[in-house]
Amino acid sequence: ALICFMENTAYHFAQETINEDCATTVGVEMSLEHCKASKIGEKVTVIITEFKEEGRKYDFLLEAYEKATVFCTRFIKCFY
Repeated sequence: ALICFMENTAYHFAQETINEDCATTVGVEMSLEHCKASKIGEKVTVIITEFKEEGRKYDFLLEAYEKATVFCTRFIKCFY
């Protein structure tokens, strides 16, 4: 579920920045560092901490937080 949550965060951000009609993204690379488990039922927040655009390529670095503690980081590379 966490990977999907992070992927959706990047996807929705990208959809807001793509200027072409009917364009979407295709993920080509992903890495994940899961530092610790979150507690069942705790609120998880995902934040894009870095974003880089090179032509049609987007690179994202995202962090997942439980309260104020980072417990997961993820890198996503995609093209549109």
